[in-house]
Amino acid sequence: MYEFDHDLLECTPSGFERVYFLFLIDSKHWVGLCLDVNSRVITVLDCYIGLWRETKLKNVILPLAEMLPYLFRFASKKGGEKKLRFKAFVVHMENEVPQADVVQYSGVFAAHLIEVHADGEIQSCKEVTHVAVVIAATFFLLLV
Repeated sequence: MYEFDHDLLECTPSGFERVYFLFLIDSKHWVGLCLDVNSRVITVLDCYIGLWRETKLKNVILPLAEMLPYLFRFASKKGGEKKLRFKAFVVHMENEVPQADVVQYSGVFAAHLIEVHADGEIQSCKEVTHVAVVIAATFFLLLV
């Protein structure tokens, strides 16, 4: 199905229940993704839902959702039957997250949503304010 470079083993997380990362769409819009490895669900934390319809956004993420089970099997070093088909991750759009004022803020907003989701899941995301995002942006800038 998929071929992976063996160097990928070094940077592919394994042994975790959840994996977070930022995902750039169309070179201008960032969303946060939470991969729940056990339930095989990708939760999309989209802070600017006015840019894309949910169906279009899901279609962009669907190839990733289909490939991930194969990547995680490869990273776990469990061979198994190469022709075996795995069930794709389900893509779930979380609709109750605060929204950025403009798409240019989507990167830092999505990064902050990931940060708070890791601490308190979706309830914490619902409580994010624009002031908290500005503070997070300052903190992220200091990390660089």
